[in-house]
Amino acid sequence: MIAHWQTREELEHQVVTLGKQGVTARAIARALGVSRNTVRAVRAAHEAGRETEQVAIPARPSRAPRPSKLDVLKPRVAELISRFPDITAQRVLPDLEERRLRWRLHAREEAHACSAPAAAADTEQGDA
Repeated sequence: MIAHWQTREELEHQVVTLGKQGVTARAIARALGVSRNTVRAVRAAHEAGRETEQVAIPARPSRAPRPSKLDVLKPRVAELISRFPDITAQRVLPDLEERRLRWRLHAREEAHACSAPAAAADTEQGDA
């Protein structure tokens, strides 16, 4: 029994194959030119690999939940339901739409206010 190997993968394959044929660790080590500890380590790693679950496609990692677009509206909906227990969705929707429009206008005003000083500074530098 003369076995030749060039890579670690070939060595591991030879060790496992000879071990399955019933060859002792000492004989495998002698035939492959490695120590008995190496043979023992390769066999142990192979057995450990066979005991772990093998998955062809790993599962996606779980992600932190993203906030919902409705999260900002939930307090208002809860308030409306507590004040008017029999309120319908058709009555809630116009109130929420009105609030959304106000938020959009407010956001635009803030964005315009933030960019206005920068624009003014640019024109002042251009005049100098």
